[in-house]
Amino acid sequence: MRIHNVEQGSIEWFDLRLAKVTGTSFKNVFGSDNLSLIDRLIAESETRESSEDEMYVSDDMQRGIDLEPVARKEYEKYTKTKVTQVGFLQHDELFDWFGLSSDGLVYIKKKLVGAVEIKCPTTKIHVKRIRQNQLPNDYKYQVKAHFIVSDEIQWVDFISYDPRFLKRPLFIHRTTREEVAEEIAEMKNKMFEFQSKYHSIRDKITF
Repeated sequence: MRIHNVEQGSIEWFDLRLAKVTGTSFKNVFGSDNLSLIDRLIAESETRESSEDEMYVSDDMQRGIDLEPVARKEYEKYTKTKVTQVGFLQHDELFDWFGLSSDGLVYIKKKLVGAVEIKCPTTKIHVKRIRQNQLPNDYKYQVKAHFIVSDEIQWVDFISYDPRFLKRPLFIHRTTREEVAEEIAEMKNKMFEFQSKYHSIRDKITF
C-alpha cells in the first residue's frame, strides 16, 4: 500500500484521485452496469481532468467535514488509541486504479492494525445506527475497501458521531478482516473482472 500524505481536498489530493476508483465509487465496480464508471475512468485518464463535480459541498457535507476532527478526538479518547491522519491510500500491486481517502489509520507499536471510517449524520440517522447496531449498508463497500487496499489492516471501525445526541454522541461498529474474509476474496475476483473489462473497452476506444 502506498500512503500519500497530502491534505484531503487539496489540488494534490484531487490529482491523486483522477482516473481512479475511490471509496465513494467503489460499490459501482460490483454493479450489473458499471459502464458509466468505466467511461469516467477513461475520460479522466485521457484528459487528466475530473469529470465529476467534486467541488460541490452541501450544508450537510460541510457539517460532516467540520465535525470529523472532533469525532476523531472523541474516538481516540474513548478507545485510548491514536489515529494517524492520511491523505490517500493506493493499492500498489494489482489494482493501481483503486484507492481511498481513509479517515485515519491506527498503529500499535508502529504496526498498522486498523482504520476508521467517520460519518457525522443527522440525529435521526445517528439514532437509527445506534438502534440497528450494525455496519450501515451504504458504507459496507467503503469499509471493506480498506481490507483490499492493505493486507495489514485487520479491522475497521465505523464511527457515527452527533454531539447533539447527548445520551450517546459516539457510535462505533467494528468490522474485522476475519469475519468478511470470504467476501473480500469474492470482491477481489470481481475487481479482476472489472479491470479486464476496463482495459478491453479502453483499448477499443483509444486504439
